[in-house]
Amino acid sequence: MQLNSSLRLQTYLCRAMMYRLLRTVLFYFPPEAVHYFSMNWLKRLCSISWIKKWLQQTYGVTNPALAKKVFGLSFTNPVGLGAGFDKNALYLHELEVLGFGAVEIGTVTHLPKRATLSHVYLDSQKTGLLLIEWVLTMTALMLLQTA
Repeated sequence: MQLNSSLRLQTYLCRAMMYRLLRTVLFYFPPEAVHYFSMNWLKRLCSISWIKKWLQQTYGVTNPALAKKVFGLSFTNPVGLGAGFDKNALYLHELEVLGFGAVEIGTVTHLPKRATLSHVYLDSQKTGLLLIEWVLTMTALMLLQTA
């Protein structure tokens, strides 16, 4: 019993030191560069099946009590990631692996833009992720045009 708690303490201390070291190093760089660096590494790691499986088991949420159905759409859990994190929909699968029940991609701007997310929406039908960026953008554009 003593050995088990000692091992847990060592693991905790090692993780805390690693976090502190990584945080210190990453804070020397511009936030946007660190964001893409980190997410690209997550994408690479998720391309290795056993690492992706481990990440899903570690961070994924499978509790049926958390599942929600809203407007006819099913969510595995109520935790979602807001707009701005994945503006170009580059990391949808990786964010799903991390356990998010919904991911809002893109951003809303005052500038008109062509709707080009049909392929991403079709992909969301396979993964179960909800993408509402296009709806928000079109709604914002309609409101700005009527103002």
